[in-house]
Amino acid sequence: MSWILLHWRKSAVTMLPTKSVTTHIQEINDLTEIRTMLAQTVSKMTEKWVLLGRTEGKIEGKVEGKIEGKIEGERILLLRLILHLFGEEVAFQAQPIIDSISSLATLEIIGNWVVDATNGDDLLEKLRTI
Repeated sequence: MSWILLHWRKSAVTMLPTKSVTTHIQEINDLTEIRTMLAQTVSKMTEKWVLLGRTEGKIEGKVEGKIEGKIEGERILLLRLILHLFGEEVAFQAQPIIDSISSLATLEIIGNWVVDATNGDDLLEKLRTI
């Protein structure tokens, strides 16, 4: 054999992979399995986050609905009291003011004003300061 062929043969042998093809295929399969597991984990986590967001949204909606219901009930009660105690004209003038209030605490203060007012004009004067 010539020197060139011998040198080429030694180079070719050193270039051969040290691991078998089966080992490389197993490593690729392992990586594919890991990728699949990660994708499934991300998918499950996403589903949990969506479910958590929906649950929080439902709870928040219920709480807001209850608060809005209490506010609306307080408005109706105040207007009925004003109508009963001071008449239709005072109730008509008070309604837009009361309807514009979205604070339950403020509506409760107005309730005290209604009870303490000596006449409709005094009540309307206080309502106009809001």
